Amino acid sequence: EATCTEIGKIVQKCTACKAVLDEQTIPANGHTPGEWLVVKKATNTECGKDELHCTDCNALLHERETAPDLQIQTPSTSKIRYGQTLILHLPENLQIPAGASIEWTADGGCVKTEKSEDGKTFKVTSDKAGTTTICAKIVDSTTGKVLKESNEITLTSKAGFFQKLRYWIEKIFGKNHVIPQALDYLDRYYDIF
Repeated sequence: EATCTEIGKIVQKCTACKAVLDEQTIPANGHTPGEWLVVKKATNTECGKDELHCTDCNALLHERETAPDLQIQTPSTSKIRYGQTLILHLPENLQIPAGASIEWTADGGCVKTEKSEDGKTFKVTSDKAGTTTICAKIVDSTTGKVLKESNEITLTSKAGFFQKLRYWIEKIFGKNHVIPQALDYLDRYYDIF
């Protein structure tokens, strides 16, 4: 009988003398892939591992690394004012599968963005009023397929006259000057910034 990897034979013999009358070769069946099995579950920082086995002979057919669960560390605020910079982080010890990279998206267009070289931090600077939704993704560099997507962070940017005025006063005089301190007072009590 044929197996997954070895050929088989059908032999026709004489019932009286047991001499071989006819012989046919049966090709090997080939492996039958089963379902992917989780061998090691991915965590927030480490890749996982899945295996694919043959359902007939249990031979290991394929292994794959699975992307870790992706979580942007929640910023201390969801509101930023004109010119303010907020840095978003993924876990420092985050592992990504070989051949993958980290990509960030910022939908809404009210911020300027800059990704770090390793992709684990994302600098966001408010330059217009509006709302921006930010997400990180682990992407297969060869196929462009998204392997994992993070939680979404939504930032509200205020960029009216007073926010821009505050930004330029701080640029010119510094944050410890009396005018920025007065603006902080207004911000705390009247939420204009």
